[in-house]
Amino acid sequence: YQKWVEAEIRIKRHQGIDKKNQELINKEAKHWTNIPECLMSIILFLAEHNTTFQGSSECLFKTHNGNFLGLVQFLGKFDTVLQERLCDSDHYCGKTIQNEQITLLAKTVKDNIIKESKYFSVIMDCTPDSHREQLSFTICFVDTSEDIIRVKEHSVEFHTVQNLIREGLKGVLMDMLDKCGLDIQECRGQGYDNGANVKGRNKGILQINLRTFFMPCGCHSLKLMNDVAAVSSTKTVSLFGILQQIYTLFSELVLRDHVRLTLKPVCVTRWECRVESVRAVKYQTVNVHDALVALVKSEGWDPAACHEANTHASQLTDFKFLIAMVVWYDILLQVNLVSKSVQRSQSLDIATAVIMMEVCFKYMINYRETGYATAITTAKELATELGAEPVFKHTTQIHRKKHQFDYESREEAVINPEEKFKMEFFHSLLDTVRVSLEDCFIQMR
Repeated sequence: YQKWVEAEIRIKRHQGIDKKNQELINKEAKHWTNIPECLMSIILFLAEHNTTFQGSSECLFKTHNGNFLGLVQFLGKFDTVLQERLCDSDHYCGKTIQNEQITLLAKTVKDNIIKESKYFSVIMDCTPDSHREQLSFTICFVDTSEDIIRVKEHSVEFHTVQNLIREGLKGVLMDMLDKCGLDIQECRGQGYDNGANVKGRNKGILQINLRTFFMPCGCHSLKLMNDVAAVSSTKTVSLFGILQQIYTLFSELVLRDHVRLTLKPVCVTRWECRVESVRAVKYQTVNVHDALVALVKSEGWDPAACHEANTHASQLTDFKFLIAMVVWYDILLQVNLVSKSVQRSQSLDIATAVIMMEVCFKYMINYRETGYATAITTAKELATELGAEPVFKHTTQIHRKKHQFDYESREEAVINPEEKFKMEFFHSLLDTVRVSLEDCFIQMR
């Protein structure tokens, strides 16, 4: 009994014969704990800075082996823990272990986010990636875990979508909520790119929970307005088609030395490029025209390119084209100011956004009444600089031979070309913009 008590005392005081062995075991355990801790710190650093992990090589001390292995090599010069692992072939840095650690860390982060979100709103957006629709699932919630209450927004899931119709997207949303352990009855808001088929009362989310207030994406609403207005008339379609062809011609040939502002393409997804493409030509119409004329007169160029340049040069001198360019620039500039403010201002609230939308809406109404005269004046100045006549040319009218039993004439009544242009282009465009803005303004208000 005395030996047993003495052994107990020595063990409590860490004076036993296995003291050295226990120290070695603890040191080894700490060592193997520090290795994944260092690797996970590197993973968190790369994830925070939105940086790629892997390169074309998966071996240490090889070129193009990626940011992850590069940081392991760099820290190994100063960290004794990693120094020993760098000499070992089994260094726990392979792509399989990287992906496993990323998955574990992502699950931990997502669980902490979901644990803090009692009441939440959902935001979904689809983006095509490699011919597949990738849907991002984001939740917005009030964080009360700290002394300062903050509204936070985190993306928690990505999902490949096969069915983009109402029932398919609704099913994907419900599956994501179940996967994250969130209750749809605790949802207080929903936001999509005007996804009326998902939010609807009949078969959408509002059928399940009436408290899910729907807020459309204001910037996407403005994009839809521009998309609809861009096909409102043949003159508008022709305008952006000519601008895109001029950009392509300038990018392929050595014509950029003639212009100060770089010509911009008419991008479908990044619709803000429309105002940039119009601005670049509007403020240097003469320079663009002179560059095209110089190409036509120069020798050694492809005849097809010269013919295209000659066609575009004559199109730039068309008075209707100049008016359309001026009108579209005024509209896009006003819409772009609202869109940039809504997208980039982190402190902007809905009330201020509604006021800005109302100002833009009133501008379009006033522009329909008074903007045409201003556009005519600006277009005449551009025509004078180009040396062109600011007149409305009559369109060629096709006369068809009247057949037997063809009692109704197919010939249209002769209309003043300016009035016809004003009715078919200007009024049609402004009416389309006004209706689209009114719908977006009502939803936000």
